[in-house]
Amino acid sequence: MTRSSFPTRDFAQTMRVLHPEAKVSVGYMRENYAEIKIGVDSLTVEHISLYPKYDTLKTISGTGGVIGLLLGGSLVTLFELLEFLALLVDTFWHSFRTCFTSSKIPK
Repeated sequence: MTRSSFPTRDFAQTMRVLHPEAKVSVGYMRENYAEIKIGVDSLTVEHISLYPKYDTLKTISGTGGVIGLLLGGSLVTLFELLEFLALLVDTFWHSFRTCFTSSKIPK
């Protein structure tokens, strides 16, 4: 870390020569001016290239695959529901038939 007083005598003299109309004293400059030096560490440039992970054809193919899976799953669910309803009707039908045929009324 370095330290120095601002403005140096040379800088103050240069300011008086370049801007004689300002008539600014060294004390005023120390209270109201600041010198900032900005620099770069290195002159290398990093180039970043971005490429899409999916192109249009892959996106359409992936979407179609997902829609196909969802449609297939919904059709399987529909057939399972129809099978359940058929088994339910069959069970009630057999229990109803058994109930009336097994209870014989004596003559």
